[in-house]
Amino acid sequence: MALVMENIAVRDEGKDILAGINLRIEEGTLHGLLSTASRERTTLLRVLAGLVKPCGGRLLQKGVNISGLSPRKRNIAVVYQEFINYPNLTVFENIASPLRRRGCAKGVINQKVEELAKLFGLHDFLKRLPTELSGGQQQRCAFARALAKDADLLLLDDPLVNLDYKLREQLREELKDILKKGSSTVVYATADPREALSLGGDTIVLQDGQILQHDKARNVFEKPLNIKTAQMMSEPPMNLLRGRVQESQLVLGQASSFPVPTHLKGVGLGEYFLGIRPGNIEIVNKKDDHCLEALLVDQEFDGLETFSFFKQEDGLELQVQKRGIENLIPGEVYYLKPNWGETYVFELGGPLLKSPCGVS
Repeated sequence: MALVMENIAVRDEGKDILAGINLRIEEGTLHGLLSTASRERTTLLRVLAGLVKPCGGRLLQKGVNISGLSPRKRNIAVVYQEFINYPNLTVFENIASPLRRRGCAKGVINQKVEELAKLFGLHDFLKRLPTELSGGQQQRCAFARALAKDADLLLLDDPLVNLDYKLREQLREELKDILKKGSSTVVYATADPREALSLGGDTIVLQDGQILQHDKARNVFEKPLNIKTAQMMSEPPMNLLRGRVQESQLVLGQASSFPVPTHLKGVGLGEYFLGIRPGNIEIVNKKDDHCLEALLVDQEFDGLETFSFFKQEDGLELQVQKRGIENLIPGEVYYLKPNWGETYVFELGGPLLKSPCGVS
């Protein structure tokens, strides 16, 4: 049976943390909860866990209002950002602890702990205390203990954020497969859109205490319902260009005017926001009818990609993302060629009008 939030509201010191949340989570499904505000995504998880009682609305499970039900009476497991384990227990006993509380037989406990230790690469560390483990190993131990509980609902509160980059990428890939094999309903909270997308399943986009969109992860990425969702689902953020279509010309700001690209024909005359992801803009040597001229302000290289920041005379700013190293000279003017076929068109009020995958 589904877990349903009906008009859930949470306020603190006169401020809305969650404002009228309506959400349906089907049993056995995987959801990425994406929000740039850690407080609101953690609060939503805590409502699901029974650690925060909403000031309005209902939380229903199997049609029963469980808003005030104690966490102890809910079959849930939680993994936090911090590496939370029992410090005085070995890795074996940490993983075994929920099984012992259920009164499982010794043979069942041993078998389950062995399975989870092997799954999370902890088999050689079962006799160690958490303080004798690396950060990544401690978080693996916390994951193994959570899965040992075989909970109906597994809540993950940005569990990889405190790990270094390489370990985070490795564990993220492993987790995706592990979570899909389980039977628990999973809600994974994160501020990283790449993480939400890589999990697969559904993505819930939360901002300012409200759900902006809830759909399959790929649908949210390809067809964001509005500008806010589009910005949150892009890393780096989507470039937004305010422009207008007049007759056969597309005018961007005060510095650029060219024939309306094929993909944008049919949107009608008027003003719009055009959204294009930084990876869909190319830096070219020769200018054509659909290029922009812009001054290079700065560049950053993260070891895998180069991020170039440009600005036009009228203040229009663009970011370009390219795999590998792109050696350019700050202060020089370059030609930028957007892939107009990958452009999103938004109404000035925010709703999506047209995406590369079709009309919203």
